[in-house]
Amino acid sequence: MPKGKSFGMYRDYQQLCHDIIQRIQGTENALPYRDKGVDIDFSIANTSVTFDAVLKTANGKIIVIESKRYEKQPIEQRDVFALWGEMDWLRRTLNTEVEGLFITKSTYRIGAIKAATALGIRVAVCEAEQNVQQFLITFHRYAPHVSGRTNGVVKEHFMQVTTQVVSSSSLHRWRRRKA
Repeated sequence: MPKGKSFGMYRDYQQLCHDIIQRIQGTENALPYRDKGVDIDFSIANTSVTFDAVLKTANGKIIVIESKRYEKQPIEQRDVFALWGEMDWLRRTLNTEVEGLFITKSTYRIGAIKAATALGIRVAVCEAEQNVQQFLITFHRYAPHVSGRTNGVVKEHFMQVTTQVVSSSSLHRWRRRKA
């Protein structure tokens, strides 16, 4: 494998994260940036930077996904800042809008969630042992003004149990749908 590329279960997790985000965005609205959209290299700041997964929307926006298949190690604030720096360079290099997502199967430190929210990077938790037909992914954001939250973290769940993606904001209206 070339430098910066993943393989085995790590590559499988990258592909799962790519496929889930593409499903949530809508396949007509987000396509793989190049090839299968996984392990995509860009020349940035006179060096090669590899993103775990990259999608491109119909309006030209780039969506970069950093996926970490950590078992117990939480995502740190510095990990979020590193992704933000790479995104900023990519934005300036391509002169286009770049959106970032950080997905892990472990957890985030509160500082990482606060930094991600402030920088406009979405962070999520997604188990590896899922498939794109039936999945659950939970996005986290910092919102200290929301009452009843001791640490200010708000979670929004997206799940697919049928042919339709359902958000937690609409779950109270959700009824079992047949595939």
